[in-house]
Amino acid sequence: MKATSHCIWCTLSVLAAGILASVAYGAAGDLYEADFGSGDVFRFAPTGAKTTFSNGLGNPAGLAFDAEGNLFVADNRGNSIIKITPAGAKTTFAAALSAPFGLAFDASGNLYEADEGSGRVFKFTPTGAKTTFATGLSSPAGLAFDHSGNLFVSNFMAGRIDKITSNSVRTSFATGLSFPDGLYVSSSGNLFECDSGSGNVFSFTPTGARTTFASGFVQNSGVILDAAGNAYVSENAAGTITKITPTRVRTTFAMGLFNPQYFALEPALTGPPIVATDPATFIASFSGRLNGSLNPHGLSTTVHFQYGTTTNYGLTTAPQTQTGNTSRPVSANIGSLTAHTTYHFRIVASNADGTRMGADSIFTTLTITGPPVAITNLATNVTASSARLNGTLDPHGLSTTAYFQYGTTTNYTHTTATQTQTGNTYRTISSNISGLAAHTTYHFRIVAHNTGGTRIGSDRTFITP
Repeated sequence: MKATSHCIWCTLSVLAAGILASVAYGAAGDLYEADFGSGDVFRFAPTGAKTTFSNGLGNPAGLAFDAEGNLFVADNRGNSIIKITPAGAKTTFAAALSAPFGLAFDASGNLYEADEGSGRVFKFTPTGAKTTFATGLSSPAGLAFDHSGNLFVSNFMAGRIDKITSNSVRTSFATGLSFPDGLYVSSSGNLFECDSGSGNVFSFTPTGARTTFASGFVQNSGVILDAAGNAYVSENAAGTITKITPTRVRTTFAMGLFNPQYFALEPALTGPPIVATDPATFIASFSGRLNGSLNPHGLSTTVHFQYGTTTNYGLTTAPQTQTGNTSRPVSANIGSLTAHTTYHFRIVASNADGTRMGADSIFTTLTITGPPVAITNLATNVTASSARLNGTLDPHGLSTTAYFQYGTTTNYTHTTATQTQTGNTYRTISSNISGLAAHTTYHFRIVAHNTGGTRIGSDRTFITP
């Protein structure tokens, strides 16, 4: 059973909400299946032994594990995403969605959701902050990331798979399909697609060359490959899961299910590091800060950045050692750069299970002299009558005066004393202010001026207690 646009494959049923329950996780490599019709999530050992992992869901559709072992479930009928921790604690991660279906995580730990009812793909940060990643899709269903960070989306009603880059450039990757449904990218980089209308499972190379991996299914919904290369395919109407070995031997792995949909494999709590290259910041004429994200994946991990004027790089930052099983930001300051020059960089991390490199990114250093760079930062030391205003300034090679404007509206009306700075590096600028009114919202911003021009930071606010 699927959402409205998928109901050509299923008999509509109304399920009474059950008592929400979940049991402890099994072992790495166990197969999890969203049983849309029963409202359960089932777990299967490699032998096929089945247990109920979670019940009482509306219509579970998409499943995805994060790097910390939390399972996220798209509850299609409940218009929500449910998060289940390794300890079994269940919370609502996102609500007020429109028939959510496929889920997928990017390398930075952001969750993407195919919102079938609205035709959008939403992006959620690890804390749950939601933004719209893509719009104008036709019943988006399956989601899968390739190893370069491109997101593939199956458009169920349009018979098409779209490819969306990390900066939201969208192209048609495959057309002429028949109700494309679940997607999965294998370790070799091939994209597998459940073509539920034709009963085929297609395999696409990264360049888009298509071959038929398996055929003869009826309303096949989900597909996934385990570490040994075995493929698992759910058949919606038949209520079965078929296992296909690397030599294409096909057996029935599970039966008696109720509209089985998508899969997830329980991740190992240790493994190769998970990395992503993030945009550089504090870019000056001769220096900058390189940024990335890292999950050590349960092992002691060394991480550094490669950088240089070409993708051969040639320079590296000092190694840092990280441990744990959560994603965290990693940064390194670099100097001795050439002004007005484009640099390439990427994050590199290694542990006992392997080495991973983030995607290449670029930045361009500033000219030797020019207008100042001014950034308004958060206010600190806020009391009922006083506060400290903070900002960041790069004088950009010229003698620069800087000050803050502040007041109870964006007309400001007050200014702090000016400070004079020189040089080509970023530094913190602060001013203490007093005589404020209690329980009042104040606006403020930094202003900097030199012979190259005047720059004004963005408006920020604080509230006196």
